[in-house]
Amino acid sequence: MPCYLGGNDPIAGIKWIGSRQHNPKKFNIPRASALIVLNDSETNYPVAVMEGSLISAMRTAAITGVSIKYLAKKDFSDITVIGCGPIAQMQIKTVLEQYAQVKKIHLFDVNPEAAEKLKALFLSEYPNLEMKFMTVPSLRFSKLTSSLPAQSQINLTFHLSGLKKLLCFKYFNYGYRA
Repeated sequence: MPCYLGGNDPIAGIKWIGSRQHNPKKFNIPRASALIVLNDSETNYPVAVMEGSLISAMRTAAITGVSIKYLAKKDFSDITVIGCGPIAQMQIKTVLEQYAQVKKIHLFDVNPEAAEKLKALFLSEYPNLEMKFMTVPSLRFSKLTSSLPAQSQINLTFHLSGLKKLLCFKYFNYGYRA
């Protein structure tokens, strides 16, 4: 993902993400890793090389926050999170910091332990928050849905029933048919 920032101190760069679904189970490491290289805009020589997973998760969460601000109904009080990894953690944190009206979060992950871990993390900081597990990934539970995992093999059950929803999906699997 290339980038350029102009102004008085222009800089260019690229973010590289390597990802394998089997990393957590097979190697006990995160699914994805990111590397950011920043280059001097005049010479194109590298001036910084950084690990980029946190920045990437924060950027994705920021996109979710901006999307909600401009596209979601103002009275939403619950969200659905499909995929309970590091990016979902940042998205939930962003939503809870910006929208105090959120009272309930529905969680789904193919790995129930990931959902349990995410629930425990947020309930320690937000004890009045209701977090429920879904046994099937369904969008019918809330008016706001976020974080469809990359390379997802999940078959979503759509129960929109006339509700207008804001879907903040990070990735779409182009082979997926709704």
